[in-house]
Amino acid sequence: MNPQSANGFWLNDSFIEFNGNLNMTLLDFLRYSQNLRGTKIGCREGDCGACVVIQGKFSNGNIKYQQIVSCLTPMGNVIGTHILTIEGINLPNQLTLPQKSLMETGGTQCGFCTVGFIISLTAYCMNANEFNRENAIKAIDGNICRCTGYKSIIRAIDIINSKLQEIDLNHRLEQLVQANVIPISVIKVAKQMERISPPSTNSNASTVVGGGTDLFVMKRLEMLDKDARYILPLSMSEEKIIERDGNIVVHGSTTVTEFVESPLIQQTIPNIKKIAKLISSTPIRNIATIAGNFVNASPIGDLSILFLALDAVLEIKGQEGIRQVPLKDFFLQYRKVDLKKNETIQYVSFKKKNPWHLNFEKISKRTHLDIASVNSAMSLEIEGDTIKEIHLSVGGVKEIPLYLSRTNQFLAGKKIDQNTIIQALEQIQNEIKPISDIRGNELYKRSLASNLFISHLMELSVLDDKNQIVQIIPQSIKISEIHHSRQANGGKANA
Repeated sequence: MNPQSANGFWLNDSFIEFNGNLNMTLLDFLRYSQNLRGTKIGCREGDCGACVVIQGKFSNGNIKYQQIVSCLTPMGNVIGTHILTIEGINLPNQLTLPQKSLMETGGTQCGFCTVGFIISLTAYCMNANEFNRENAIKAIDGNICRCTGYKSIIRAIDIINSKLQEIDLNHRLEQLVQANVIPISVIKVAKQMERISPPSTNSNASTVVGGGTDLFVMKRLEMLDKDARYILPLSMSEEKIIERDGNIVVHGSTTVTEFVESPLIQQTIPNIKKIAKLISSTPIRNIATIAGNFVNASPIGDLSILFLALDAVLEIKGQEGIRQVPLKDFFLQYRKVDLKKNETIQYVSFKKKNPWHLNFEKISKRTHLDIASVNSAMSLEIEGDTIKEIHLSVGGVKEIPLYLSRTNQFLAGKKIDQNTIIQALEQIQNEIKPISDIRGNELYKRSLASNLFISHLMELSVLDDKNQIVQIIPQSIKISEIHHSRQANGGKANA
């Protein structure tokens, strides 16, 4: 088999020529084409972690290994990479360090989720910059266990960390072999891997796929009959995030993880790691793309709401050339965007500020790893006690991710005081149009939109007077109730 094949990739210790359907999920390929049944079928929505595998791919000349959900990864995004399953990390005659640690601490009961935990902990060993409990828990944030209560798994984490404190990260793979974390075959594959050209797909394909984390939840079977063009492998060695003419320019295929881990982004948005905790899980962030989140156009898309508050601009490329579209004008109707046939989002850019004073809030049934009922972001620039520039966005309150244009316009140039804030709350209520659905009724969402605005002001240290906050928060709820009553009574408030 030829490692230079345009449709080739490494699976465990073997090179695979793949000539099948690029829209098949990696999970189905592993289980039904390769009979590798250790990778489990769970939710098929990227939530449970039973299907997690490790993917190694080149980034700026280096190979990086990360855990991904195979149930949402199409084969088109596997080409040119190294995939490790549980079968590929097993040692010949003994348990690996993660396996042994889970066994010794009773970290497995029914066993269905165990493979996913072992894979994620192995990826943690292969990827972490520092071995500690916090980083390890982050690495398994995409794995669900319904049996153990997690305490035994955390004890296993402590054992793993104690064994890896002396690891030289400059020779990580070799030392992980010595520590019985991975087999030596991983090193052999890593040394043989070279940049493999991405597969040739129809440039006129109507469906362009980024990470696929939303598309393959909704249309997994439908995608099997479509011709798709994959953008993720096209820039594996490209510098995806750069500074240009005072702007931060981000390639559309940039994953959430790449965005969050970028030194340039961390410098510009110092709290980006805190924000990222509210955006999906590690194996999802490792494959979900920035442009893909925009194009999916969910009214509660976390990245859409975040980038609206950055006042981002899209660079869209098509057969007629390149055009610039502000993100706030990109969303037209429910799940409909300003994107013509054969057009793709090449870049998204926003001004570089040192730093951005940005906050992101999200209300969902679970604190983390859940779909929002309402989410919101706000960036703020203040001179003295006056708002110089503000960008406020809210999701879940209209059929599109909403940039609050009228509210932002009202607040710009205003002096920050209690009266201004209460008037802004009125503006917000007039601008949003939530509906009652499974994620909450209209009044609940109106109250959330108002109170998240207050939360932004508190987090960005605009409001720190407790008495002032106590006075404003009941007012924000009252405004929501008044607006709801007006709608229910033909525009007239109850007496």
